Amino acid sequence: MHERPLDIYLYALELENAHFYVGQSFEPDERIAIHMMGKGSAWTRLHPVVRELDRRSTGATDWKVAEVAENQWTLDLMMLYGWERVRGGFWCNTCPIQTRKGLLKHGHTHLVRPGEHESVDASRVRKVLRPSIPAVLPWLP
Repeated sequence: MHERPLDIYLYALELENAHFYVGQSFEPDERIAIHMMGKGSAWTRLHPVVRELDRRSTGATDWKVAEVAENQWTLDLMMLYGWERVRGGFWCNTCPIQTRKGLLKHGHTHLVRPGEHESVDASRVRKVLRPSIPAVLPWLP
């Protein structure tokens, strides 16, 4: 009998053309392999995986708890790279209109204003978000 792992893992993937994906799984090796074979989420089928950026244990066995962490990590990456280039958590829809509506519905108006993420001082964003983004990601000093 196959026993379920103790906790849920989050992972961040770098995709082609500077796109990103955040996901969760009890079996991250298997799930990431599925993404890399082009059979994962619609977003990773649209933007093929370049490499795994990071993986972290949530310490949780409840998917709703892990979902909160996945959503936050997705929002953090959206803040840095723009909502148009990042998907994960509640925001996995490939349609930009639906993704924008979802962000607005959840109160994230600061992310969907045209060009706003480009005008944010990157050093200030890193200081604010550093605790919630893993230090091993290559674009952080």
